Amino acid sequence: MYPHETARSPKRHPHVLKDKEINVRLTELGDFAVNLRLTFYVPSRGMAYDTGCDIREAVKKRFDAEGIEIPYPYQNVIIMKQPVDASSCPGPENDHSQEEEQAN
Repeated sequence: MYPHETARSPKRHPHVLKDKEINVRLTELGDFAVNLRLTFYVPSRGMAYDTGCDIREAVKKRFDAEGIEIPYPYQNVIIMKQPVDASSCPGPENDHSQEEEQAN
């Protein structure tokens, strides 16, 4: 986020060069995404990372304020308890050892 300020245009970020073009392009329409590319210029490479982080955070906060949700794929997993068939489960009443079979 820009120092001590609310979300605003990249043009108003203190490190973005005002005399250079700012460009936004749609790069991909995915199954769960609309990918955009924002390009802007800063005075030095050392300022680029922090400025990019500030602007991404501002964009996310603006999207939230405008009710724009970022789509994420999701799945519902429903776990159901299956009835137990006593004849198929090992247990004392169904455990026939070899000794018992030989005795019969």
